[in-house]
Amino acid sequence: MDQAGKKIGDAADKVGDKMGEQSMKAGVAIDDTEITAKIKAAFLAESGLKTLQISVDTVKGVVTLTGSVDKQSQSDMATAMAGAVSGVSRVNNRLVVIMRN
Repeated sequence: MDQAGKKIGDAADKVGDKMGEQSMKAGVAIDDTEITAKIKAAFLAESGLKTLQISVDTVKGVVTLTGSVDKQSQSDMATAMAGAVSGVSRVNNRLVVIMRN
């Protein structure tokens, strides 16, 4: 009887640990989604960036910017703005500068 109770307790502990891990993963996903949304909103509010097609992807606080911009200064601004958002640990700028006539 004691052995069965111990096994049930151990199983409950394992389930609790798994649920905690899943909650942590979900928390990261929510945080990443929130970071992405804040960066996109900042880009839309900035007149020099709002008309550009910049994709923002966030994984575990690491932001990757892809797309194209007209000037290097826009690329630099996008990197600085993304890096200023709370929760961002690093910004990978993969923006391509395309000079338009």
